[in-house]
Amino acid sequence: MHTNIFEVELEGKNYNVFVTYKYQRNAYLRYKNGDFYVTCPSLTSKKKIIGFVLKSGPKLLKRIKKPVQKNYSFEEGYIYIFGQFYGLKISDKFRIEEYTVFAKDISDLEKNLRKLLVKYLEQSVRKYEQLMSISKPYQISVKKMKSRYGSNSQKKHRLHFQLDLVHFSYEIIDSVVVHELAHEFYRNHQRGFYSCVLKYCPDYYELKKKLRTKVYQ
Repeated sequence: MHTNIFEVELEGKNYNVFVTYKYQRNAYLRYKNGDFYVTCPSLTSKKKIIGFVLKSGPKLLKRIKKPVQKNYSFEEGYIYIFGQFYGLKISDKFRIEEYTVFAKDISDLEKNLRKLLVKYLEQSVRKYEQLMSISKPYQISVKKMKSRYGSNSQKKHRLHFQLDLVHFSYEIIDSVVVHELAHEFYRNHQRGFYSCVLKYCPDYYELKKKLRTKVYQ
């Protein structure tokens, strides 16, 4: 394994390209702190690497520079709840009334959002348990998770859901519920797992894309 440094011009700007050669089949491109990083097969030529960056770099930059939609902002006074856009104000009470949500602070807001999500999940999970012929009801918990929107603990027979789901539409939340309940029959994502998911959630892939790109509605 060895490294090299090139320079490329993209959209009128020069970028350093740090190249790491490895014993692997494919090339991969990353962008960090104003530079591109390529890992590629050992015998890849400089010409191919530059061509790879020129082709894939603009798409990567566009994706990175695209502003991430926030699910709520006290400063800007808005919040998404179950895919709907509401006004957000700080107050001593929490309520949804005439498209305005009131909360004392972020901690109070999260506490009440958790209650809303748990209430909906209780309905959704029971509905799909019945449809999927799952006889033993799962316990449900909502918590903050860094990398997943849901998980299934078969040992404890408990479903865990990410608190951020409360900002998405009911259809998107249901797609996560079906995904986790499908693990009742398939422990991993092996053959048959997604067939099971699609049976009960035909729009699963479209809804998954919305979840990944934070399209709340």
